[in-house]
Amino acid sequence: MCRFFLRAIECGPLLLSIFVHGTVLFHKARNSLQCELQLHNVGLNLSH
Repeated sequence: MCRFFLRAIECGPLLLSIFVHGTVLFHKARNSLQCELQLHNVGLNLSH
């Protein structure tokens, strides 16, 4: 049990950084997607 706990402490920061990195990437991707959709809508409005 103690060894598992130490292992969790060692791996914790790594998992946390992966999680944070993934979350940041997800938000960036979502924001860029929204920007592309807005540009697409503007393009449609201009073409009409």
